[in-house]
Amino acid sequence: MTLISRIGCFFTLVGMVLVAIFIASDLSQQRDYNYLLVGGLAFFIGYAVYRSGKPPAQPSGRFSALRKVSEQFQSRRKKPGSK
Repeated sequence: MTLISRIGCFFTLVGMVLVAIFIASDLSQQRDYNYLLVGGLAFFIGYAVYRSGKPPAQPSGRFSALRKVSEQFQSRRKKPGSK
């Protein structure tokens, strides 16, 4: 795990805690929307930073046989002079 993804994970957790504090303040009838605003912002920024530090996922091998058959079928259709 890189430093950037760790920082993103930290902000995501801080955002979740702040949203939980907002829910607690809402249940106590003393709403403080700053917790919701800052918590939501920290969560989304943290998640974006967390995902930016990871390499893109490798394509899975699912349906590889079907993909090969489809490519063979399309290559046969594109041959010049064949009907």
